Formats: sequence, structure tokens, C-alpha cells
Amino acid sequence: MAKLLRLVLLNLLLAAQSVMPNYVRIVWTYDENAWINVDPFTSTGINVRVGYLYIESPVKFSVYVTYSVTDISGMNPVPVRLTSVTLGNKSISMNPSYPTPVNNKFLSGMLYLGLLFIEPIKIDDFRLTLTFNFSAL
Repeated sequence: MAKLLRLVLLNLLLAAQSVMPNYVRIVWTYDENAWINVDPFTSTGINVRVGYLYIESPVKFSVYVTYSVTDISGMNPVPVRLTSVTLGNKSISMNPSYPTPVNNKFLSGMLYLGLLFIEPIKIDDFRLTLTFNFSAL
């Protein structure tokens, strides 16, 4: 009877795990009022710290980042390229074909973005939109 009960409990546990939803929890701490001062006429490439980021999931996952750079209206592209995304000491892929694996179920650290100014920009502000894409391993 005890073996049967253990088997039933094990099967229930496995069934519960198979229907439990996967999720990703993200905590981003940053100063909303902080400005990143850049002189695009003298800076061709910079590395910008944009706060502390913590990402966790109940399962191992992989992640990659896509981005867009526009003016504040979101309508016009700006000649700025994102060259790197680093979280703590881990480089995050920007290639959907080769996402960064996260085997310990979490990533954390300061978020650094590498920016490259393709040509001098003629606006005061621009919008950089990052999209983090996750998949379970």
C-alpha cells in the first residue's frame, strides 16, 4: 500500500509540474531621473550603466535581446546602434539563433549597454527600446 501511495504522489507531483506555468520574474532598479550625457560629436562608442536587473525563472531558460532606437515620438529611426548588452558579468545575446543559456535559473547584476553612434545625431533625446525574449531550456 505504501508503494502504491508513493507512486500516486509521485505521479501527482509530475503532473503538477507539467501543468505549472513557466514565468520569468524581473526586478529592475534604476533612477528614473538619471540622464545619460553623451556628446555624439566626440563619442563614437560608449558603455552605459542603466541600473540593476534581476531575472529569475523556476526553470532553466535562454534569453536574447532585440532593440530599436527612435526619436522620442517613436516614429523616426536614429543612427545609434546597440553593440552589447551585459548583465553582471554575462554577455546577453542579440541573436535569436544563439540565445544566451541560463542554467542556474537566474541572472543578476548591473545592466550595461554598449552604444555606437553611426553618425552625429541632431536631436537631444532618443528612445532605446529593449525586448528581452525568453524560452525554457
